[in-house]
Amino acid sequence: LGHRIAVLAAVELGDALRDATQGRAGSDALAAAAATMRDYVKAHPGRYTAGNRVSPSGPEDPLTIASGRMLAPLAAVLHGYGLDPGQDVHALRMLRSALHGFATLEVEGGFRFDTDVDESFAWTVGLLDRALLASRRGTMAGC
Repeated sequence: LGHRIAVLAAVELGDALRDATQGRAGSDALAAAAATMRDYVKAHPGRYTAGNRVSPSGPEDPLTIASGRMLAPLAAVLHGYGLDPGQDVHALRMLRSALHGFATLEVEGGFRFDTDVDESFAWTVGLLDRALLASRRGTMAGC
C-alpha cells in the first residue's frame, strides 16, 4: 500500500510541476515549481511523506518511472539556468532539499516566529534563484 501511495504522490506532483512550469523559464519557472511543490505538500502531507519513505526496487519499478516524471520538470527548470552539466545532480538535490525542507517544516508547524511564512518562502526562492544565477556565472565554482 505504501508503495502504491508513493507512486500516486510522485505522479500527481510530477504532473502538477509539469503543468506549472510549462512555457516558463528562469526565475519564473523556479517560482512556479517552488509554489507548486509547497502547495502539494500542504494539500497532501501524508501522501507526500509516503512518497519519500519508499524506495524503488529497480529501473522497471513504477516508482522509478513516477519519480523520474516528478524530477523531470525540476531538471528542466534547472536546465534553464545554463549550469555546467556536472552540476545538474547537485543543483537538483539542493533544490529538492530546500523546497522539501521548507514545505515539510511548514506542514509540521515548525515555523513559530511571528514573521509571515509567505515572506520567508519568497525569500528562500529568491535566494535559490540568486544562487543558481551565480552558479551559472561561475562565481560559485567549487562549492
